[in-house]
Amino acid sequence: MNFLSGRFLGRAVRPSSLSFPGLAAQCVLALAAFVALGATSRAAQDDDLLRVFREEYPEHFNHLVEFYSNLKMEGREETEVLDPDAAARMKGLENQSTTWEFGGNGDAIRAIVTPDDGPARVLVSGPELAFSLEKPVGSKAYTVTRLWSEGDDGDSSGRVRRSVLASMAPFGFLNETILEFISRPECRLIAARAVDDPDGERTLVEIDWEVAASERSPKFSGSFRFDAAASWVLRSYETLHEGLRVRDSATGEFKPGNGKTYGLISYDTSSGGIPRLREVRTWRSGPAGRSPFDVVNTVTRFDEGPMPSDAFTLEAFGLGTAPAPEPWPIAIVLFALTFGCVALALVLRTFRRRSRAPEATR
Repeated sequence: MNFLSGRFLGRAVRPSSLSFPGLAAQCVLALAAFVALGATSRAAQDDDLLRVFREEYPEHFNHLVEFYSNLKMEGREETEVLDPDAAARMKGLENQSTTWEFGGNGDAIRAIVTPDDGPARVLVSGPELAFSLEKPVGSKAYTVTRLWSEGDDGDSSGRVRRSVLASMAPFGFLNETILEFISRPECRLIAARAVDDPDGERTLVEIDWEVAASERSPKFSGSFRFDAAASWVLRSYETLHEGLRVRDSATGEFKPGNGKTYGLISYDTSSGGIPRLREVRTWRSGPAGRSPFDVVNTVTRFDEGPMPSDAFTLEAFGLGTAPAPEPWPIAIVLFALTFGCVALALVLRTFRRRSRAPEATR
């Protein structure tokens, strides 16, 4: 580029040797060369960023999962209404604030949800038992709503994580981990680029991805923004679902349309090391425009270190050991045995009749 510029400048000082149209042509050529070289350089940088992301992200992802599986967070989940006219149609949704607590010790996870108005709910995945509990308003005791023994439901810990949005925000989106999502054969990473951090002086890495349309689902695409200098935590995401069936509020008919989801995550980095989650804000948009509310999770307390193993048991909630399955009443057992004997006798009788039929025809 220096050579081209120098040659151009050398000719430009001799106006008699080049007409004005020729001079203009040289300017255009020099500008085109500059733009082409700049575009080539940016493309090379983008390719390098994508390669670095592929190489570095899995290790940082594992560190994030380990860190956020050995801590205790408390906070609030609130629905922030942005459109006052829509508040009346939301049937009090704007008042459904929730407090939650998340703790983990390896695969042992629990979530305690206490709405401002409604029953308290607990979802626990322990080393040997997973269960859900409920405590009605005004009551001091929990009741068991569901039990999963070891091996009954291998995804119980994942379900607990997905029930608390903040627990996966640094490394997940839409109830799925990022590493699991980008490892799918149908997911293609398209490009990477450096972008300015809107909340500071740092530079973020933006990754574009795409899942092609199939017979079962429409095209799905979007982008992630990571803070590579802070353990590659997720800072924001945007998704686009194309060709969704969207109901027209005026006619009631379902028509194809596009739907978008957004996530914006902020952290406290003052303590150094892996950033501590501070807030998660999510919202949607569709053919009718932006959703009239945001769902906001705010962390108010953050304690590092694993919780004790006895925190993931029924005893921790005053319920004692897991109840054994109730034995069948003796009448049902006797009826089942009698029915089985009668059925067996009928089968044997039919078999004997069929075996004698050929002898009778001889």
